[in-house]
Amino acid sequence: MRPPRPKPERKWHAMATVTKKLTFPRGGVHPPGNKQRTEQLPLVVSEAPQQVEILMLQHVGAPARPLVKRKDTVGKGQLIGEAQGFISANVHSPVSGTVMRVESRIHNPTGRPVPAVIVENDREERWAEGWNEPQNVERMGREQMVALVREAGVVGLGGAAFPAHVKLSPPEHTPVTDVIINGAECEPCLTCDHRLMVEKTAEVLDALRLIMRIVGAENGYVAIEANKPEAIERFAEATADERAIKVLSLKVKYPQGAEQQLITAVTGREVPSEGGLPGEVGCLVHNVGTALAIREAIRFRRPLIE
Repeated sequence: MRPPRPKPERKWHAMATVTKKLTFPRGGVHPPGNKQRTEQLPLVVSEAPQQVEILMLQHVGAPARPLVKRKDTVGKGQLIGEAQGFISANVHSPVSGTVMRVESRIHNPTGRPVPAVIVENDREERWAEGWNEPQNVERMGREQMVALVREAGVVGLGGAAFPAHVKLSPPEHTPVTDVIINGAECEPCLTCDHRLMVEKTAEVLDALRLIMRIVGAENGYVAIEANKPEAIERFAEATADERAIKVLSLKVKYPQGAEQQLITAVTGREVPSEGGLPGEVGCLVHNVGTALAIREAIRFRRPLIE
């Protein structure tokens, strides 16, 4: 008589806590995911080139105004472009080195001339004074945290590049009750958010708590498509004892990660179709990468240079 086969060990122990797959009710398509080539590869830091060209328009809104000139020495993270207006974003140098020139470029999404700062990399990785320093977050008020995000030039990294400080400043007549971290990453081939969630689970949750604190939200959600079981598992385990934060599994469908569709999937509410904003239904959505950038700005005064 054959001995009984041992039961296979369950790979994802907390999956039972995240079973229902949510989605929006109408429309959507199912393109091949093609994520297999990179979904298990760890994040790596690319080597910075010898010369970098930094456009003053890397965001929605008005281009930043260049603050440096030829032959200026800059440090990593130094403010080199100042935001022009509320819907705009500061721009910082991603390397330390010397400004070679400041001139217009037309190879940008608008197709119009945009100022650019060209910096020769000195390879010293020397941070500008005052940047990349731990901050006393526990004593900060909402306004100070938003100011750090604005100063750091954080914009939406899910594709829209909308200035993050604007989203973190909702009008008083549209209070935010629910913050959603968008971990859907429904686009074919992309796995960068997946890897961030797997490798930086604690940091993403810390970012969510900071955002909830800023806008005074009662509920936090991490919404992840079901084709990322490892990410769902890690967040489910990390939030097992939390009441204010829930981990949600989403059906694999495009455009599951679109802001309005995601809000409907998570809360059942519908953002008004004619120019409506998430705040009108009490929601705020930030992409995984954006949330981490917000945390970097608040906790360490690190600008958005990666």
